[in-house]
Amino acid sequence: MDKFVRSAGSNNVYYEPFLGGGAVFLNLKPNKAVIADTNEELIKSFKCFQDNDSYFRLIDQLIEYEEKHSEEFYYELRAIDRRSDFNNLDDYLIAARMIYLNKACFNGLYRVNSNGYFNVPSGKKKNVRAYDKENFDSIYDYFNSSDITIKRDDYEKVVESAKPGDFVYFDPPYDVLE
Repeated sequence: MDKFVRSAGSNNVYYEPFLGGGAVFLNLKPNKAVIADTNEELIKSFKCFQDNDSYFRLIDQLIEYEEKHSEEFYYELRAIDRRSDFNNLDDYLIAARMIYLNKACFNGLYRVNSNGYFNVPSGKKKNVRAYDKENFDSIYDYFNSSDITIKRDDYEKVVESAKPGDFVYFDPPYDVLE
């Protein structure tokens, strides 16, 4: 697999239609990839790493959130997705909220209720480190030196363009067994 992913000049494309946190994708760092998920906030977060202005605004926002961190602040920020104008916020604000909540919540969970609102309780942490300069810069550099297409779409549509020789990594969401 490593030979496929890192082969210079290769036309092969890496596809990951259930991106989630992107652990496999970010570990392999393919030269050309199509990554996707149906979670709009997640996709907006990854797209911030492709846009210079959004990237630096995201960092500034995360640093501000770290400084404001408290139990009360966590719940105020968590409730923002209930506002009617939430989806009109700039992508970097939605991304910063998602990243901060993930770092400050209980066990780094991502869960929404039946209305689609994030509902994980606070992790009751004294301090939160939402911005990791080394990690963020590494992701930013990778995204801006590679051919990465980011989509918010159903997995079937994402892989429609896959061709022989491409690699499709299906790591579907996990469901509870009854």
